[in-house]
Amino acid sequence: MPRRAAEARREQGRRRAPHAATTPDPAAHPAQPPPSASFPALHHPDVAHFLNLTNGLEAAPLLRELRLPYTLVRLPSTLCEQQRFDALAAGADTALLAAAALGRTCLVWDFGSRGLASRGGPPRAVWYGLEFLAYACHRKWFPRRGEGSGLGPGPGPGPGPPSAGDDPPPSHRRAFLRGNDVTPIFEAALRGGRGWGTSGAESPAEVTASSDGGTAAGGWRFPLPPGFDPAISGVSKSTVKRLRYFRRFVPPCAPPATHVRLYGAHKPTPRDNDVGFYVSLATAECGPAGGSGAAGAGVVSVAADPPSSVTGPDGRVCPAALAADLGRLGFGLFTGGVPHAREGGVPAAADAARARGWG
Repeated sequence: MPRRAAEARREQGRRRAPHAATTPDPAAHPAQPPPSASFPALHHPDVAHFLNLTNGLEAAPLLRELRLPYTLVRLPSTLCEQQRFDALAAGADTALLAAAALGRTCLVWDFGSRGLASRGGPPRAVWYGLEFLAYACHRKWFPRRGEGSGLGPGPGPGPGPPSAGDDPPPSHRRAFLRGNDVTPIFEAALRGGRGWGTSGAESPAEVTASSDGGTAAGGWRFPLPPGFDPAISGVSKSTVKRLRYFRRFVPPCAPPATHVRLYGAHKPTPRDNDVGFYVSLATAECGPAGGSGAAGAGVVSVAADPPSSVTGPDGRVCPAALAADLGRLGFGLFTGGVPHAREGGVPAAADAARARGWG
């Protein structure tokens, strides 16, 4: 009996005095900084993120964790291998081209397992596909004086030859693949092989880049690249017209040599050709019940006021800061093109990329 009475008193006391909730100690569990503070360059409002199907889907969980919106694009490496430039340019995503024309830094995430990619370099879709698209956009958004419609040599509805009162022609972008200047090949592709021959072609009204990186009058004098088949590699007039459509969105004061920014974030992967894995990943991350990362075309990132340390004089993200953020995540940065470009006094990452043989 005494034992039962004691238990009854204890039970009655528990009912009268409910257990007090414990308040967590902020010092014991400090709040984690937001992703925009840890990776300010990646969250810069200038940067638009794109995942290249299929392997680029591997970055979806990371971008969801970093709260970075992204858009899905498709740049097949097979088209690069076969030099099917028309299909590559015609299939370029509208969101990607629009963001590049508006001056955004377009960061395409991709993974590879062959060749350079297996040794830490970018996959072919990045070092080849993005380089061609960047050159093609540059050529059609910043036509040379006297070039006319941009559909081939000869007169057209565009501006006439430069006069004495015109400003000097701007520096023009050249194309590099793995350290080699492939401007003639890309130029022949954009012209569809028209006006070219074994002895080269000349358009006196044009201005072309000389071998020392400057400019010289006299037009293109490159011979048609060996093995170049216009039926396969030539870009059609309809595709050129599609590229030129986005020129209306280019800001009037955009610098020609550095305006187009199609960059690549790359990393090796052992999952190449694992279709089931990528389908499951796409369903989990981009499906109706998945994450909220695939938020639409070129959505502005969440950092409204990025620190000045990651912003260049033109208000865009500094490539060196972008490379630093990606390096901390185990990724490399590919920029390509324009070896003489400078971003805020820091040499462009293209210099280091070509030094590593990635072009």
